[in-house]
Amino acid sequence: MHSRKFRILSTALIYLLLSACASKQIAVSESIQQRSAQEATKSTLTPEQAIETAEQKLLDAKAAELEFYAPLHLLQAQESITQAREYLVEPPKDIKNAALMAAIAAQNFIEDSYKNKTTVKANLKESLAHKEVLITLNTPTLLAEDYQDIMEDLLDLVKLIEKGDSAQAGRDQTSLLSDMSELEINTLKNIHLTEAEAFFEKADDIDADTYAEISFEKAAKVLEASNNFIRKNYRDRKGVKKAGEEALWATKHAYFVALESEKVIKLEAVESEKHILHIVSLLNSINQKAYGKDLEPQKLYNATEELIKMVSDLKKQLEASQLETKHTLNKLKTSPETSIISIENSVAPKSLAPVSTETQMPIKNAAAEQPLPLIFPDKSAGDDTAALELKNDEQGFDNVELMTE
Repeated sequence: MHSRKFRILSTALIYLLLSACASKQIAVSESIQQRSAQEATKSTLTPEQAIETAEQKLLDAKAAELEFYAPLHLLQAQESITQAREYLVEPPKDIKNAALMAAIAAQNFIEDSYKNKTTVKANLKESLAHKEVLITLNTPTLLAEDYQDIMEDLLDLVKLIEKGDSAQAGRDQTSLLSDMSELEINTLKNIHLTEAEAFFEKADDIDADTYAEISFEKAAKVLEASNNFIRKNYRDRKGVKKAGEEALWATKHAYFVALESEKVIKLEAVESEKHILHIVSLLNSINQKAYGKDLEPQKLYNATEELIKMVSDLKKQLEASQLETKHTLNKLKTSPETSIISIENSVAPKSLAPVSTETQMPIKNAAAEQPLPLIFPDKSAGDDTAALELKNDEQGFDNVELMTE
């Protein structure tokens, strides 16, 4: 008789607790309610104590990321806590200790959520790993809406597991992984190609296909190749970075060539002379820094060739000095008694002798007879070419960018 009465009470309580939202129930929901009803008959806790304990366990569960790994569990736990508080105010007439039963049920839902977390990690291992990859790439910030869509799909798989359908979750994971890979590719393109695409659009806006046809066509091909490379090799992070750099270089080059080309075409005679004199002054300023005098008057193309040779000579002198210093230090390691004076003599910088007249003569070759093309900064240029650095390079001929190919 007692057993039959308990089953009736348990059934009534389960009906009350499960009636809230049947579509959001976990697979073990009914068994948890039955177990909770049995535990309530033996518990020494007051309903208030049980509710307080459940609320603390719910906070701990959220801190353990169980809102992600067991969202339905925590939802039912929260609903049970809410019901327990309602039963304290208006207890059901036909059920004894309903508030205590609901509070204990909340605790049991929370305890079972930890088990679900373990199950989710085992069944959705690949998706969870890919989620971390996206977080590392900063996808949640760069492509927030797309990332949120992916996370909702992943949560749907978690909920399938909570409802006891792990097999279906595993089958649906295949499609999700494909979507995550696509999002990873789009994130990498956003990181490495956004600036290049912006320069390409700017070049198109100023009619680069007319004023810098060759450069613009090349930029289009490089940009397309970089897009294709990233899509096919998105896990090759170094290769992806290089593809982005190449695309940015090509599109920037096309933009600046078109920008200056249009201006040169529209120059009057006086403006043309001022433009060339300004370029010559920039070249002379470099030669003054190295040799203390201006370059000999010559074709601009030849002048740039001389500057290239100058940099090469300076680099060789620096390398020779560094090598000599290294040899001296190696000797000191084997001969500690060597005088410190010898170190000072060996590492003292050599004076930079002026280049002879022969050195400054124009280089005679086929390329020397070609007119000087508009030059823009070489990507290998360093701080020593600060005299050539331009600011506000889109504002006109007072600022001209030079580049040696």
